[in-house]
Amino acid sequence: MWTDDLPDPASVEARAYVGLIDALRGRIASGRAAIESSLAQAVKMRQVAIEARCRIFLAQLLLREKSASDALRVLNEIKPDTVRGELLAQSHYWRGMALGGITGEANTEKQRAKTLVEEALRSCLNATDRDFSRVATSNASLARYAVQRISFR
Repeated sequence: MWTDDLPDPASVEARAYVGLIDALRGRIASGRAAIESSLAQAVKMRQVAIEARCRIFLAQLLLREKSASDALRVLNEIKPDTVRGELLAQSHYWRGMALGGITGEANTEKQRAKTLVEEALRSCLNATDRDFSRVATSNASLARYAVQRISFR
């Protein structure tokens, strides 16, 4: 894996991404092993954002394997006060997916994810000036599409 106890955080995160891609392409065992080793390394390195991303990836795999309770257990280890923005939105979204139709809490989690995406969109729009208005308009269109996708799932 890594050659020392504290590898570059980017390599730990990259290994998790590769693991997710492998698993989604059918190499579930090797993909899961890569995500789990990245998760263990992120915890060891106290890289909270990378740990959260690994947990989200692992939850996605568990959901594909029809193990919603295990996915929920993994996601519940993400402390909401330690992550923000995209990671927080993703954790709420996947928690909602794990809850599925079990409780009304699933819709609450999905709504939290949608709200976080909308807040990010407003923040981006407020931060732009006229030199970037064309890019902002394009990004706003993409963000609105993302919000709609969350709404209809």
